[in-house]
Amino acid sequence: MIRPPLLSLLGVAVAVVGVALDLAVHLAAPADGHEHLQVGFSLSEHTAHLVVMLGMVLTLAGVVIDGARRQLERRRRPALVQRSAGNAIR
Repeated sequence: MIRPPLLSLLGVAVAVVGVALDLAVHLAAPADGHEHLQVGFSLSEHTAHLVVMLGMVLTLAGVVIDGARRQLERRRRPALVQRSAGNAIR
């Protein structure tokens, strides 16, 4: 089983925390509270959305970095030359 990259796991954890924060902000705090509203959302809602987006970016970065690392490792390994055996049945 292939293990996910560490940066991607960190990104998923940040996104989960962000989603929990987002749910708490949307469910607990009324939209017409004392916070400064900007484009219909409070500052805490924008912050919660930013945390979720940061988690998504970290997850994607982990996948891309791991894929690039694996591709470089594959290029460094010598290619396996497959030769047919001289006594093979044809």
